[in-house]
Amino acid sequence: MNNKNERKSLVLGTRSVLSTKMLCGIALTLTVFFAACNTEEGIAPSTLGDATLNVSEAAPGDLVTISSANGFGDDPAQVSVYFSGEKAQIIEFSTSQMVVEVPENATTGEVTLETAGTSSIITGIFEIIINRIRPTYWVESSSGTRKIVKGVADLKGNTSKSVIYTTENFITTLALEPVSEQIYWAEEVFDFTTFESTTNILSGDADNLDSASITTVVSNRDNVTSIAVSLLRNKLFWGEVNNTATNGLIFQADLNGNNISILYDTPAIENPTSFKFDVINNKLYFVDDASEVQLALADGSGLSVLYDDSNFREVGGIAIDRESGKLFVSDLGLPGDESDVIFSGQLDGSSMSLDTLVAAVPGPGNPVFNTVALDVDRIGDFVYWLNSGAPGSSDGNVYRIKTDGAGGPQLIFTDISVSSSIDVRGRKKDGNTPTFSLQ
Repeated sequence: MNNKNERKSLVLGTRSVLSTKMLCGIALTLTVFFAACNTEEGIAPSTLGDATLNVSEAAPGDLVTISSANGFGDDPAQVSVYFSGEKAQIIEFSTSQMVVEVPENATTGEVTLETAGTSSIITGIFEIIINRIRPTYWVESSSGTRKIVKGVADLKGNTSKSVIYTTENFITTLALEPVSEQIYWAEEVFDFTTFESTTNILSGDADNLDSASITTVVSNRDNVTSIAVSLLRNKLFWGEVNNTATNGLIFQADLNGNNISILYDTPAIENPTSFKFDVINNKLYFVDDASEVQLALADGSGLSVLYDDSNFREVGGIAIDRESGKLFVSDLGLPGDESDVIFSGQLDGSSMSLDTLVAAVPGPGNPVFNTVALDVDRIGDFVYWLNSGAPGSSDGNVYRIKTDGAGGPQLIFTDISVSSSIDVRGRKKDGNTPTFSLQ
């Protein structure tokens, strides 16, 4: 790729490197009134008249808490919650409180609760918010400080950003585990005595990323380029460009950092970045050497090139949508020529053809430039992408577009400096306990 070094010089510092627990700040409460039960039909009178919802509106995929001092019983299998007739998934359950996920196809209307022998209706209208902007995380660097930034939006679509973590070390990549909502990131530490650097992989609570919640999962690694995590598989994957190996490597470990092993060590991998994990099919997608998209079977049994370097000038990042079978790739043009593009292709690589999803528009308002990372909101069917700012500026931003391109690009967050790696909280629960569903 003739422009590779030129591009890498421009983005120095980036390197190859809601489903919310509750809607914060909303104190609205709906009182639950239960319809009178007809004992002749065998339905017992309800004792849950004190039950409350913690919010009066939410988006599909959001988590809503229902509480009752009288209790729901001790068997979640005997309890069902419906939003306008659509059954909700129970995420957490206790006798006095449960957390449910608003169904994907829910519409504005009543919320119904059913227990064994009891039918109960929440009176009033529960508002379903469509096309919610999901909490979004990315890495920024400015003035010698590296930051993890969280972007959010309120129910009216007003956006805001907050720095949730800072360090003087270099943060190369991050990934969000959607079930536990733990955020993982790789942090490079330079030793001024030996003039060598090592990388640690850390994790913490994405909603409360303070020192008490942060743990070091894996330490003393060489040049970690990307990571992917899955609670379902209890797996942490990462790529390395090792100081002693002649090629790139892919490692795996348990989520707690135990049982580290090499998954792939082959000359077919040079510099693996932009990891995206298909938890259901146990497949790991990644970019190699900024020039091709590869697929690695996560049991270590096979590696293949889906799209080779004949398709791209330089790959900035990828995102996957397992449900639609689509792969999204950012292709970086020559520095300053405003020819960047985001492609859409087949996730299985069955067709080498790529369709243009978003193309650069010369001049102000260009939605695609220096696009270093992408992610998919599977609940809202959006592709989000991160345009890194140039060194010394804050002209970067985050856009999104429907996965089918409908409606065109939407500008979400602005004033972003040199940046890398993006993760969006917009995934259905992929868990490994009875309270989660493999959807």
